[in-house]
Amino acid sequence: MAVASELKYSLGMPFRKISRFFPSTFNLSFSPGGIVRATQSLANKSKGLITVLKLQIANRDVVHADETGWWLKGINC
Repeated sequence: MAVASELKYSLGMPFRKISRFFPSTFNLSFSPGGIVRATQSLANKSKGLITVLKLQIANRDVVHADETGWWLKGINC
C-alpha cells in the first residue's frame, strides 16, 4: 500500500497505471478499484494520527509548511 500511495499521491500516477505496474514489478495483481478502496481505507485509519498532529501543531510557536505547487496538465494547481 505504501508503494501504491507513493505512486498515486506523490508522483501522480493514475490508479490504472499503478495496477499495471504491480504485476510486472512485484508479481502482484490488483484492480484499479481495489487500489482506490485500499487507499481510502488507509486514509480512514490515519484520521487519528492527523488529529494528534493538528493538536501538536496548534501548540507550536512556529510551523513551517511546504507550499510547493502541483502541476496538472501544464497548470500549476
